[in-house]
Amino acid sequence: MQPLAASLIKATKNNDVEALKILAEDQALTGVDTREQTLLFYAVKSQSFRALEFLLDAGLSVNHTNYQYETPAPCGRAHWRSQKHSSAPECGGRFTDVQRAQTNPIDAGRRQRGP
Repeated sequence: MQPLAASLIKATKNNDVEALKILAEDQALTGVDTREQTLLFYAVKSQSFRALEFLLDAGLSVNHTNYQYETPAPCGRAHWRSQKHSSAPECGGRFTDVQRAQTNPIDAGRRQRGP
């Protein structure tokens, strides 16, 4: 895949669909960055819903995985959760036992009882 241009990433983060349309004439929207993330990852993490809709209509895959084998949806969910609760991991992060206990008390109870 081709590398993503910084201008495409910036337009996606800014939810600028008009700029994305213009840039798409000269550059492929299907590229990836150094972490194997497509523009969908940037749209989801920055909550750029108009850009997200444009990228989905353009055919970007929601099943594309980054270098940690994550798809855009779980990354966005983790990122949005971290905006509300600082204990939740960012995209690419992993839950520790303490964080898991804070987000899911039932799971924490199972851990305390042992195998």
